[in-house]
Amino acid sequence: LQTTAFVKSSSSVQTVINTWEEYCDSSEIQGQNYKDSLLVVQVSELPRAADVEWGGFSYKEIVDMYADDSIKNQKRQI
Repeated sequence: LQTTAFVKSSSSVQTVINTWEEYCDSSEIQGQNYKDSLLVVQVSELPRAADVEWGGFSYKEIVDMYADDSIKNQKRQI
């Protein structure tokens, strides 16, 4: 999980950090240390005159069901 908060004013930074920490503490990601995955960027303008805009991405590692077979085949060839 990586999250970016775009802020227009540096006065919003502490509110953004507090909001992110509260989200991490209360959501399903509890037990994971994602508090350090927040990046705060100050910009001059945001769409629709917003004060803060959040963005980010997450991923889930997926293992190919055939991955084990290819490893077994490689061992057989050796």
